[in-house]
Amino acid sequence: MATQEGTSRSSKGKAADIDEKTGSAPLPQAPTELSFDPQERAYKLYPAHLATGELDVPEAPTKAVTTEPVQVFRLAAGPSGVLLDLDGERAALSTQQALELKRDLDAALAGLNY
Repeated sequence: MATQEGTSRSSKGKAADIDEKTGSAPLPQAPTELSFDPQERAYKLYPAHLATGELDVPEAPTKAVTTEPVQVFRLAAGPSGVLLDLDGERAALSTQQALELKRDLDAALAGLNY
């Protein structure tokens, strides 16, 4: 009897989404656009990090931005720093810059549920 109830529930409920071969639920769909709005309560802008004191700080965004997430990213590390590859666009960070990025990412991700 329990098997019949479980079967009927699985045909109506969430259990029907479980892959029989792997026993796991499907991965959630990735968002096709990401939005960042300075007016949102959860929005936080972190300080700009300058390689030298001679650079001008870029203006902070004041309007909402909607953009597509990257499709591919990769990280390479060496003794002098890290190389980020975002959809084929590369950016090198010194060790100090990489540590500052890590600190800001840790702070930004601390409040997210994943």
